[in-house]
Amino acid sequence: MTNLVSNSKLHGSNRQALLLIWKVLYKSSGIKHCRTCYDHLAGKIGVLITEGFLKQKIIELDNDQYIVTDQGAQFFWEFGIDVDELKKYRRAFAKPCLDWSERRHHLAGSLGAAVLEKMLLLDYIRKTRNSRVIVVTSKGQQYLYDKLKVSA
Repeated sequence: MTNLVSNSKLHGSNRQALLLIWKVLYKSSGIKHCRTCYDHLAGKIGVLITEGFLKQKIIELDNDQYIVTDQGAQFFWEFGIDVDELKKYRRAFAKPCLDWSERRHHLAGSLGAAVLEKMLLLDYIRKTRNSRVIVVTSKGQQYLYDKLKVSA
């Protein structure tokens, strides 16, 4: 959009008005609220879920990676995720990924991907067509609040 405005023949106030409209639409867009980042959750909701995991002591930050606590292993098992199996993958298990819109970290790695997949399977979240935007369902809102005190 910025390229469109830059390359257009709009001048002065017309150009500034178009830029202002684009900024307002962009800032209110769902992509900042909840989206995928590669194969894991990102945006405000992805960050809040990660912070909820940290507050509930489900995961802990250890150097540049997250580790799952004993309590966390039980939490994920009850959620249907086998963390021991995920650790066998040839990729990072659980690492922080800096969220471009929130400027805080969300959960990446095989654990982050498993959380996204399980939430989709349980209909807590839904993908949107031709977009990275994720919609949190009412069922998902209830689950996130009950388990992590996250208001989606």
